[in-house]
Amino acid sequence: MDPNKLAIGRVVHFVLPEGPNVGQCRPGFVVRVWSQESCNLQVFTDTGPTQRENDQMGPILWETSVLHNQNRTAGTWHHWNECPDEQ
Repeated sequence: MDPNKLAIGRVVHFVLPEGPNVGQCRPGFVVRVWSQESCNLQVFTDTGPTQRENDQMGPILWETSVLHNQNRTAGTWHHWNECPDEQ
């Protein structure tokens, strides 16, 4: 299977759009594919049980109709291999 083909269950990088770590990448699990450029994600954040640690948001985010952007624009997703500094 093509490693860059968007499919349910694939892990991509989601760029945080808010919080103290805005612009940083977090793993997003594809839960619905709209096209090869748009999908719904369940995003795992770096947050503890009090939500005061690190990302300071819920531990799992539901992000809908997220668009692909290899330039790492906040609120978008990209393939892990488009982000060589975070592999």
